[in-house]
Amino acid sequence: MLQRLTWIALRHASAPRGQPKTIKTKKNSTVAAYKDRINTLLLVATIIITVTFAAGITVPGGYDYSETHKGMALMVKKFAFQVFVIANASVAMYSSIILAVSLIWAQLGDLNFIRVSLKLALPLFRGALMMVAISFMTGVYLVELMTEAVVAVAAEAGKQRRSDHPWPVDRRVKSYQILLIQIACKYSEIMDE
Repeated sequence: MLQRLTWIALRHASAPRGQPKTIKTKKNSTVAAYKDRINTLLLVATIIITVTFAAGITVPGGYDYSETHKGMALMVKKFAFQVFVIANASVAMYSSIILAVSLIWAQLGDLNFIRVSLKLALPLFRGALMMVAISFMTGVYLVELMTEAVVAVAAEAGKQRRSDHPWPVDRRVKSYQILLIQIACKYSEIMDE
């Protein structure tokens, strides 16, 4: 009602009629201008999906091949492993998949849909990159746990080679087989902690 009264008052006063409001946009706000940006983000999203999938299949620490826990990850009880799984598989991979799907839809060519897709894609992209970094750091930490066990066992094996061996060794058993047995024993001690 107020708009109508204002319009009548302006018309009665012979005010000049204004032009319709135009939305000012950036110079290059065409589909072609966004195409390179979308393609680049889509490529990086695909790489993140590939990396997180590969890291999810080849978990740090490897798998248990014993009869009781066959196929179970060795470090499954460690907190850092749980952080790795959540950051890698749950957040980084799924947000990258959503990112890739939205960017594929953005290639349909509608300018408004491209803008909406980019508004959705950029926060997902930032989150995926952060989670990939976190999963990398926790993966390195888990590998360091295993390396410490190997170094400790190798040091003990080196000491034992200098002294008399604590048990009789068959000549057919190689020294590296003994070292592997000792590493497995030390590793199982670390995993039980």
